[in-house]
Amino acid sequence: MTGATRRNDPCPCGSGRRFKECHGRIDAEPADGFAAILERALASHRRGAIDEAVRGYEKVLALVPGHAVATHYLGMAAWQRGDLAAAEPALRASLAADGGIADFHNNLGLLLRDTGRAVEALDAFARALAVDPDWTEAFNNLALALEDLGRWDEARAAYGEAIARAPEFAAAHQNLARVLLTRGELAAGWRHYRWRLLAQGLAERAPGPALPALGESLAARRIALVAEQGIGDVLFFLRF
Repeated sequence: MTGATRRNDPCPCGSGRRFKECHGRIDAEPADGFAAILERALASHRRGAIDEAVRGYEKVLALVPGHAVATHYLGMAAWQRGDLAAAEPALRASLAADGGIADFHNNLGLLLRDTGRAVEALDAFARALAVDPDWTEAFNNLALALEDLGRWDEARAAYGEAIARAPEFAAAHQNLARVLLTRGELAAGWRHYRWRLLAQGLAERAPGPALPALGESLAARRIALVAEQGIGDVLFFLRF
């Protein structure tokens, strides 16, 4: 979460509506009303002030018991603190309060996958996509869970869906490359792997047209090696 939410920005809850028309709707309430408190708590959360955000969410819940967004992000804060015993029940409670927010399902899926429950995570990501069928990030997360289960064909299809909807979704390209290379589909795999630099923040733009092949012989040719991921990878590839 970065920066403050402006009134005309998309609502952080993931509904697709503008903040002022969704959970930021104030309707002339006083500055200490629950929506204003929630907006300040979300801003604190985005800048990493977790304790301050938690205090805000708790104030909202004192004013509006069971408030879905405050409950959800209180759970997210607990997860960030490593308190899974508090995080998961809060995420599930927010879904019970409002199951129509795709991001709520997605975040529960991420927690389930992170705790080794990939099968349960699949259901959460599927529910996120049922709410928002075009959400590319949920397709990517679904595919990651399918990979965890060794369901390569389904993972490949899910990454393909993400890329079809967002052709420059670098992380999906990189992840699809991993599946293809694992399956021995080298030509296609290396083509998608060229997106890794953008996905990892090591490049500012999408890769251009494919580079020409090296040719049949490398005799008497010089090859420049560009370090990407640390000394371990450099030493590994130098042996070739």
